[in-house]
Amino acid sequence: KYIRTFTKFAFSQVIYITSLPEMIFDAVNDIHCFKYLLKPYSPNDIIRIFNEINLPTKKEEERISFHTPQRISVYIKINDILYITSEKHRMLVATTNGIFETYEYSLKEFLCMLPENFVQCHKKYIVNIKKIDNYDKTNNLIKIDKFSISVGRVYKNHVDERI
Repeated sequence: KYIRTFTKFAFSQVIYITSLPEMIFDAVNDIHCFKYLLKPYSPNDIIRIFNEINLPTKKEEERISFHTPQRISVYIKINDILYITSEKHRMLVATTNGIFETYEYSLKEFLCMLPENFVQCHKKYIVNIKKIDNYDKTNNLIKIDKFSISVGRVYKNHVDERI
């Protein structure tokens, strides 16, 4: 049950392994597991289950989800995210399909949910490295689409290493 409390694992395929047959109801109803495996099991059982798993072909096809202030659930492909910015307690997620607002996560929590191609470049910004059009190291500006994003003094070396 604990794994489902993390947004990044909300749609992960879970294999539930136990020696207690009565746990199948929890596994199916509460955890929404992909497969239920009762002990003892054979190595062939494990191989068969792993062959059935539908792993995403690309990390970019994975999604994140959050709620808007109006409590509308939003699901966004990670590859569609341009940048994320923080304005007080409000987070704005800029995507190729528009900008979405949420109060559900902090910038730090978003960074933990995202893959390696995202980097924090300022105390208020996370950018998708794959969406950067231009990086002006002299003026410390990143250009993504029509947006110019500042690179903070504290983050400059880290950004320079990653881009």
